[in-house]
Amino acid sequence: MLNLVLFSVLGQVGENFYHHYEQGTHKLDEWYSVDYVRQYSGATNTQYSTAHEAEYIIDTYYDNQTQCELECNGLDNCLGYVNYRVDAEVFNCNLLSNLGEEAYTTEDSVSYKKVVYYNHPNNIGYNGVSFTTGSQENMTVYLDINHNGVLDPGEPVNYTNDNYYFELNGVDPGMYALRTESSNDMCVQLYPSILGFSYGYMGNGIADYVKYFHSHNNTLSGGVINYSLPYNTPLSFNYILNIENNTYLSFTHGDSIILGFSNEVVREREGAELFFKTYQNNNTDIYGEVSVAYNDNNFTVIGLLTANETTFDIGLLNTSNPIKLVKIEFFSPNNSTNSSFNIVNLEAVNDVYYEPAFAYYGSYTDRFFIFISDCSFYYPCFTFCDYHVTGFNQRSSCEYGCNLFEKTRNCNCSFYNDTIFHVDTTLNQTECNIGCDYQLGNYIFPNYTVVDNAEGFNRDILNRYFNLDDTIGFCNSNPDCHGITLDLLNHLSTQNSFNHIFSNHSRFLIRNALIGDHDIHYMTTTPTTSPTSTLTSTVTSSHTTSQTTSQTTSQTTSPTTSQTTSYTTSPTTSQTTSHTTSPTNLVNNNSVSSDTTTQIIIAMSVLGILMVLVGAGYMYQNRHKRIAKPAYSTQSFSNPAYDVNEIETTGGGYMDVDYQDKPEMETGTYLDVSATQHASDV
Repeated sequence: MLNLVLFSVLGQVGENFYHHYEQGTHKLDEWYSVDYVRQYSGATNTQYSTAHEAEYIIDTYYDNQTQCELECNGLDNCLGYVNYRVDAEVFNCNLLSNLGEEAYTTEDSVSYKKVVYYNHPNNIGYNGVSFTTGSQENMTVYLDINHNGVLDPGEPVNYTNDNYYFELNGVDPGMYALRTESSNDMCVQLYPSILGFSYGYMGNGIADYVKYFHSHNNTLSGGVINYSLPYNTPLSFNYILNIENNTYLSFTHGDSIILGFSNEVVREREGAELFFKTYQNNNTDIYGEVSVAYNDNNFTVIGLLTANETTFDIGLLNTSNPIKLVKIEFFSPNNSTNSSFNIVNLEAVNDVYYEPAFAYYGSYTDRFFIFISDCSFYYPCFTFCDYHVTGFNQRSSCEYGCNLFEKTRNCNCSFYNDTIFHVDTTLNQTECNIGCDYQLGNYIFPNYTVVDNAEGFNRDILNRYFNLDDTIGFCNSNPDCHGITLDLLNHLSTQNSFNHIFSNHSRFLIRNALIGDHDIHYMTTTPTTSPTSTLTSTVTSSHTTSQTTSQTTSQTTSPTTSQTTSYTTSPTTSQTTSHTTSPTNLVNNNSVSSDTTTQIIIAMSVLGILMVLVGAGYMYQNRHKRIAKPAYSTQSFSNPAYDVNEIETTGGGYMDVDYQDKPEMETGTYLDVSATQHASDV
């Protein structure tokens, strides 16, 4: 089980690790800091390919690396730098506007990448470990604000230190997806799995806070529906953020408000998701334009709020991302402020079973998060399928692929053989190939690396074989053998170069020991009468982070009068250390703070329990639970005791109300009360 791994890897985790290398962290302002992550060095004989290209060198510093970093901090176009030896004890520094790619060098140098990340100790923060099997990997940890599964510019991000530990601070309250990613294509995340993991307090469905409010006359207006029932005093934003349905706020032409959800998951489902409860609006000529967003920007209009239209379907967004903010801009066709539109509260369907794949998703951060990624084929193929591909589906196509290679030493997923492994449903070729590729990679690791959908050139063939083990043996003994082609009919050939072309019925196995400083070329053939060369991308076998349902690769052939080749230089890194059969003890003997030690012990215990539950199929069953959508009423309250109160405001044209724990507001800015107590949760 995965929890056993933690005992061999959780070493010292520092309380403050906001730099990764000797140069340290530079604080830009209250929210952002800059650090420099070492990517290449003389130890690997590699550096940035643009290290000495004049068009990309912003500036050069003589023997002053600190000053080099200080200048780079303030330059938006500075992406990193190379520090290189020019004399026995002297190093120069080149600031770079383009980092290029990894390139071979004999120069004694170190290449650093500039990273900007959130680090605000007085706000919400995440911390934990991201463990990788095999070689130590500095993983990227980030909040996936738009839920697209990749790190985008502007999303909060940080990096693990050399003890697997990470911190991510300066985050506003709300529901977030915490993810990791690696630059190593060999790494596949196993925990959290494809099923994801949800945590934290789930709200009652009522909007939790007011993000922004603007009044045409600098007043907050509202009232109480029934004074004999409990209600809050004095008049405040609580009048629209509670579940008692006994108070309301009034809006008129020129007013606008943004309501936020911090403890709910509001996403597209069948039918309407947003429900406004209103009060005595039958005779009003005030309307509200309703728009929604999953962040502080990019609002999308979804409809018009009227006395009769109070429910809204966010399906118009055409996205599965949960929304966090709802904006209502009020107007009158006659530009009149003589009437008002009264809102009791805003309620939303709360999708309590939303669990994005390979992420922790929730609303609070007082826990120790644990990520596990396999970068060395450490775990069995069935474990890989359960956690990374199918989510504990019994007898899956991915597991069929695992068995297919074990029994045939081949990956022909084009037809189903029940004697190999019985699949509960129709064979999914894509899943089968993913499982078979993993099992093949495990079998040949660390001596070879799989390149999927590729085959070597006929002119480069050394010998042909019909048995994988024999072919590997011959290749290992032949210093000219650079790789092996394996097709679906179990035809094998040894190759005298790394050159390979696309083929949807073959795999190319690269011999890692001979890679050295060679560039791996993905070659293409084009119909032309003269030699030409074009750049193309290298096809590598990396595991997907989402499940697909069909095979989409196809081969196209056309007449040609001569074969032409085109090269691209795409560095391939691979591990050549032998694989051990038991976890290696990576725990160091440095002191660990008592709080951190306690966190680690709790984390390991919790993960152990989780793994047992997962093994029993608990997570799988929970994944498929469905909650019945509650019935929502949108009644318009009617009570003769219509008592409207007003609060005067001062200056700036925006609201400053007597609201518990309200932040200070500067004149001329909007009221941001996202840090205040959530009235709907009290």
